[in-house]
Amino acid sequence: MTVKSEYNVIRKKGKTKLRIVPYFLVAIVFVALVASADAYSIGLSKNTDKGTYSVGETITYTLQVANTDTVYNCTLNVTDTYPNGTVEILDSSLLLEPGTNETYQRSYVVQAADVGLDKTVRNVLKVEGVNANSEEISATAPKSSSVLSPLIAIMKTASLDGSCPGSDPLTAHLGDTVTYCFTVINNGDVNMTNIEVTDDTHGAITLTKTSLVPSASTTGTLIHVVTDSDIPSITNNATVTASTEDGALEVTDYDTCTVSVTALDGIRVEKTASPTEGVNGTEINFTITVYNLQDDALSPVYINDSLPQELVFVSATDGGENNSLWVNWTINSLAASSAKTVYLVARINVTDSSLGTLTNHVNVTGNSTSGIITNETTADVRAYTTAPTIVGMVQSSDHPLEGENVTITTHVTDDLGVASVNLTYTNRSNYVTTVSMNFISGTIFDGYWNATIPGQPAFETLTIYVTACDVTGNCTSTLPHLKHWSKDLSSICPWGNKSRIYPAVQRYIPGPNTGERTPAQIWTPYFRSSLCRWA
Repeated sequence: MTVKSEYNVIRKKGKTKLRIVPYFLVAIVFVALVASADAYSIGLSKNTDKGTYSVGETITYTLQVANTDTVYNCTLNVTDTYPNGTVEILDSSLLLEPGTNETYQRSYVVQAADVGLDKTVRNVLKVEGVNANSEEISATAPKSSSVLSPLIAIMKTASLDGSCPGSDPLTAHLGDTVTYCFTVINNGDVNMTNIEVTDDTHGAITLTKTSLVPSASTTGTLIHVVTDSDIPSITNNATVTASTEDGALEVTDYDTCTVSVTALDGIRVEKTASPTEGVNGTEINFTITVYNLQDDALSPVYINDSLPQELVFVSATDGGENNSLWVNWTINSLAASSAKTVYLVARINVTDSSLGTLTNHVNVTGNSTSGIITNETTADVRAYTTAPTIVGMVQSSDHPLEGENVTITTHVTDDLGVASVNLTYTNRSNYVTTVSMNFISGTIFDGYWNATIPGQPAFETLTIYVTACDVTGNCTSTLPHLKHWSKDLSSICPWGNKSRIYPAVQRYIPGPNTGERTPAQIWTPYFRSSLCRWA
């Protein structure tokens, strides 16, 4: 009969019993079969000189096979499987008397190819054999050791506006200025230094940093102006090298970037936006420049800008005319090898469903001696929203008496519109109440809201704050403040020329000696009380 386990296997003639002690990936791994009156046990142990290693470092394994039985000896075949898969026979016929053991010591140099996805290397000790009672024995003891992995990665991209990272591939035209972007990341778990990047066309690249801790990055750029020789495309290779701080290991990586080059038919348009993002109501300034790349004048040149619905026309220079979602210019003549720049202002006007990237298209058409030539481009603007602003909050009474209602009025603004305003108050027993505030005036973009707190018992104190949320779920709250309700003492201070006071104020009269004061009875004419005073 055969009994199997991920831990070990014992084959016995007749009755079979299995005892399992799980192994753990720590400094010592131990797998054993627990002995009993009619079962045979073998013990394996394995440890290393430390727990964590680096690639190129030597692991020293100490392996032990023990006959933990008290009755029978055994004869075993002992093997050890190294992290690279190599199997070494440690003993082909190891004879162990009851209570004895055999110890082996082996060394292994960690290779980068040995490291698994869990950043460990695995070694397995295995024994197979038979005891004097003809019982078959099979047991294994795996050992995983953590490995620090030095790694480096490079990403190369390109852009036409100088921003990084750019894209790969990129389409450019003759005369365009291309910015190549190099980003190097330490994606290992050891510090890396002596980081160098080389471009196969442009040579060494200057980086902002040449040493990186794990997960950190460094960047570099270079500029290239597109020429005829770049047609139809340019593919550049970038290579990064780096070494560990002790210089023992060097790692490398590479990436490519392709720029496709289009030969224009003599006209090009460029468009930029400033700012490139904003909340509702932000005005965006677009700059549109048309280039005549021909040797002859273009006459006329038409510029047609298409605004998305979320960008509302404000103004345009040089006679630009707004027609619904279009803004159009007519340039009577554009001289050879010259350029013309016009400006457009548009305001962001979005709803919660149209937040994000707004793309503005422009195309140009020029009449030349050889016919009509065109070009087009785009500029993107990101529309976002912020939480509402609670401008202020007023109360109907700053010092309410017991039982007196207090109305809280708050002024709230938001670029997309306020969806809800809530008033929350907590009493001294930590009982929390939240009520919806009522919209009373203004608009959801700039309006006033109120709610009433019912009168509270004397000496009650509430912690109060207001929360406002917009239509996208962005919320903001005021800082909590305390509201105290005082005791109403008007019933014991009925005189019109006196007012309530709590607590009583101690008064003094001059003493017998100069500068001396002595306590006097609190002055309460007509009524012996410490709770009233003259108004």
